[in-house]
Amino acid sequence: YALSLCGHECVYNENYSKAKKFFEQSLTLDLRFYNAWWGLGNIFYKQDKFQQATQHFEKALKLNPRCSILYTYLGMTMVANSNFEFALKQFEACEQIDPDNILNGYQKANVLNLLNREEEAIIVLEKLAQRVPHEAQIPLMLAKIYKKLQRKDQAYKYFTIAMDLE
Repeated sequence: YALSLCGHECVYNENYSKAKKFFEQSLTLDLRFYNAWWGLGNIFYKQDKFQQATQHFEKALKLNPRCSILYTYLGMTMVANSNFEFALKQFEACEQIDPDNILNGYQKANVLNLLNREEEAIIVLEKLAQRVPHEAQIPLMLAKIYKKLQRKDQAYKYFTIAMDLE
C-alpha cells in the first residue's frame, strides 16, 4: 500500500518513471493489488498509450469491480480511442456504483455529446451544474452544446457563466 501511495504521489508530480517503479514494486509484493494496476494504467493514459492503459484498467477492474473510478478511467481511455459506445457503458457502470461521481458525470456528458445525444448531455450537465456551481468546465460544455444546437441565447448565457467562473 505504501509503495502504491508513493507511486500516486510521483504521478501527481509527473515523475512517471519513478511512479512506474513504485507500482511495479507494489505488484511484486501482491499481484492482486488493484490500486497499483490502476496507477500503471493512469501513467499510460497520461502518456497517450491507450492500449496499455486499457489493459491495466481492465486488470484492476477484474480485481475490484466495485471501484467506480476504474470504470471512469476505462471509459475515458475508450473515448481517446473513439470507442464512444463502450465508453458510455463504462460511465453508466460507474453511475450504478457511485451516482455522485462528478468526473464520471462530466465524462458521460462529453461522450453523449460526441454521440450526438445532446439533449441527454444537457440533462447530465445541468444536474452537475447544480451540484458543483463553481466549476467552469460544466457551463462551458453546456454553452458549446447549445451553440451546436443553434440555441444562441442559452449558449450566450452559459458562455457568460463560464467566463465569470474563470
